[in-house]
Order: sequence, then C-alpha cells, then structure tokens
Amino acid sequence: MVGADIEENLIWQKTGLANPTLLYSIKSNKEETFLIVITDPQGALIFKKSMPISPAQKTILIRLEQPIQEGIHYQVTAGLLCQGDPEAATIINSLLVRGEFLTFLDQISQNY
Repeated sequence: MVGADIEENLIWQKTGLANPTLLYSIKSNKEETFLIVITDPQGALIFKKSMPISPAQKTILIRLEQPIQEGIHYQVTAGLLCQGDPEAATIINSLLVRGEFLTFLDQISQNY
C-alpha cells in the first residue's frame, strides 16, 4: 500500500478527497486476483472490487466511486487471493480516513 502511515500499530491511509484513489504496489510472479473491500465503522459495505492481476503488473490504482465522509474511519481490507493456495494469500488491513487537507498522494493521483 503506497502512501500509508503506521501509527499506534495501525496502518492508516489518509486523504483529503471525497473520492480518493488508493494505490497498491504488487509483487507477484504469477496471475492473481486482487480484492479490495471497504466498510464503514458499522460494517456496512461501501466498496468492493475484484480484478485479475498479471505478473507484469506492478501497481493498482483504485478510485472510490462513492464519496467518503470526513472524519469517519473506514476499514479497508485488500490483497492477493493466491488461487489454489489460499494460505499464501497476502492481505493488508488498514483504516482510511478523510481529513481537511490533500495529501501528497492525493495530488499525484489526481493526474490518473
């Protein structure tokens, strides 16, 4: 996950955008499935997307279609599912929060 901070043993993705773009770096030498699920603090589904990943693909940009509210801590679960070997799956859990100011990654991702 690119642009994330680790604070108090939690991984945070911070944004100033209502519809942020999340950027993930992929390291795999075979075809995989990438899955991302975002829920609100009550567990309601906000966003879910599954996509095939080729060995040549190094990054994934995910633009949220539904706006997120400022100050809410959304749970983000994302990773490679590793078909055929689920024990080898790589999953990252993080919190996504929208603040008042654009981050450096927000400014870069607006070009894509």
